[in-house]
Amino acid sequence: MPEYNLRIFLPPSFEKEFESDVIREVQKKMRSGLPRVGTSVEAQLRTLIRSRITSSDEYASLQNTSLKGEIGVPDILSKIDSIIEIWLESIVVNTIIPTGKRLGGLSIKAIRGDYGDVLASPHSVFEYVNSKQQSKSLEWLRWLLLEGDRPIVSDYFFKASPRGSRTGFGIMVRKSGRSWGVPSELAGTEEDNFVTRSLADIEGEIQIIIGREITKAI
Repeated sequence: MPEYNLRIFLPPSFEKEFESDVIREVQKKMRSGLPRVGTSVEAQLRTLIRSRITSSDEYASLQNTSLKGEIGVPDILSKIDSIIEIWLESIVVNTIIPTGKRLGGLSIKAIRGDYGDVLASPHSVFEYVNSKQQSKSLEWLRWLLLEGDRPIVSDYFFKASPRGSRTGFGIMVRKSGRSWGVPSELAGTEEDNFVTRSLADIEGEIQIIIGREITKAI
């Protein structure tokens, strides 16, 4: 059989034109698909973050243990659930429209770093009347998120006892020189608290969700 030597000559502009054509087609897909991707990602992020927090050891420890008694808030899980809902509502996924050679993408806003929104919520404080008929407030959420394990209540210590307890787990007993702070299992600072620990290494799961939804869209 005869042999043929075939050569294909491409114009010098081919590479740039090909790149432009590919970018243009991908941008077209992204413009039409990104809004749907954003809506789906936002919903999935809310589900993921709720699951992460409610599956954490800290969340579980507040259900029926002495830790609930130490914080002193009878309905603390209900209050935490309300705080979680504030965080979930703050999750916003915006679409970045493709421009120039940029293919577009998503911008995600989630939990505020200063916790100002949840700390301003009435759910972050427990109001009660003490034995002297004085109105008192426990800033329990600020304690858990920001105060670490520093002493918060001076001249008192926690004693496990169901008698006279709001929570059924314990009471504060007065004793000079003693002090109470958030137990180490729940203690947190701005950078390291029950929320940040719950969401540690979540970036990988978020990337999987975004990648999956963009693949379906284009």
